[in-house]
Amino acid sequence: MNHTNTKPQQPQIAIIPLTAFGLGTWQVYRLQWKTDLLAKCEDRLVRPPLPLPPRVDPAAVEDFDYRRVYVTGHFRHDQEMLIGPRMRDGEQGYMVVTPLQPITAEQSEAPTASGGDGTSTGSSLWQRVSGFFWGSSDNGGKDTAISAPQVAEPPPPAVLVNRGWVSKKLGDQKDRPESLPEGPVTVEGMIRKPWKKNMFTPDNRPDIGEFYFPDVEQMASLTGSQPIWIESTMEPGLLEVLEMQRKGIPIGRAAEVNLRNNHAQYIFTW
Repeated sequence: MNHTNTKPQQPQIAIIPLTAFGLGTWQVYRLQWKTDLLAKCEDRLVRPPLPLPPRVDPAAVEDFDYRRVYVTGHFRHDQEMLIGPRMRDGEQGYMVVTPLQPITAEQSEAPTASGGDGTSTGSSLWQRVSGFFWGSSDNGGKDTAISAPQVAEPPPPAVLVNRGWVSKKLGDQKDRPESLPEGPVTVEGMIRKPWKKNMFTPDNRPDIGEFYFPDVEQMASLTGSQPIWIESTMEPGLLEVLEMQRKGIPIGRAAEVNLRNNHAQYIFTW
């Protein structure tokens, strides 16, 4: 009579602790990486906002993620894009993304002061514009305003501003006229790398005005903007939030770092 041997083989048993050890070690490295990243983002966030220059180097955006900036210009409401659905306090709505056309250097005198302690965190974000540029130099890593010959510059391209959340029932612009300022506005926000789509997120359908996630390159191409994403920040009180929600004025986010860090939990799991 034959008996099937159901006893696990020794090599198979040995693989289990080795695999767990390897995964745990990998999570230790991931924890250190995420901790360092959070520290860098928090350091950028606490600095006073810098003026956003007319032209930005997209390759340097990662080094300035969560850096606070401000920019004055005119919203192009005719190119507004709604990303959704996005939930807020249990209510369905959209994130309002509008290109902002900055006011040119000729209309507004260029700032020359560095922000806060003036320190930088990586490669140059600010390129030469209208006689000055902000950048990282060998001067102790400080952002320095460097003089340059005055040259005629073309009008600066727009930047993409995530203005914040509006209720789905007020998605149509005609239902929220107070959310459409016509004159110059100053936006304070953070340079961000926006969230990415997951495997369940549909592809955007710009041909019919449907956006499910922020594809910055795509949105910039559609609107003739720079592929720069700024998230408008604000800290309104409860009554102000309720009034904004009633009028359909986009509610921006708080200026805070919201990166997940679950790697310590994963270490103990493995």
